[in-house]
Amino acid sequence: MASRNRKTSNQIAKAFKNIIKKIGNFFKKITEKIKALPSKIKAIIIVWLVILLIIILLIVMISSNKNKLETYHNYEKVVNDAAIKYVTNNSLHGAKESKLKVDLEVLKDEGLITENDLKDNTCLGYSLTYYDSETDTYSSNSYINCKGYTSEDYYEFK
Repeated sequence: MASRNRKTSNQIAKAFKNIIKKIGNFFKKITEKIKALPSKIKAIIIVWLVILLIIILLIVMISSNKNKLETYHNYEKVVNDAAIKYVTNNSLHGAKESKLKVDLEVLKDEGLITENDLKDNTCLGYSLTYYDSETDTYSSNSYINCKGYTSEDYYEFK
């Protein structure tokens, strides 16, 4: 069994070496063809390659930033849900005009938020919660301040 695995891994290694060699040869041929072009055309090609590289980098940066924002927006939702549970469990009724401020540390102390819920342990925050008698539901707006993100209006209600 071990010799079969070794043989398979050797075949895979040879295949990868062959692929890498072919890719290297491909780029060598392209480089040679570009070198044979007039200098003005080479300059145009270089400019377009730089533009293409910049576009690719921007796309990667934007998509990673979007994922990061989505993570923190999920954190805000977790704090919202925990604050509503806290207010409901303790029969607290803030009004729309005078919302109850529930600190993130209180929610952690009550066990409503765990380390698994907020993986970024640098986060501080609070939730403004109230009971809406018209809709007969609790509503909450949560604000967090973490090392890499701060909710809009976080400092306005702090």
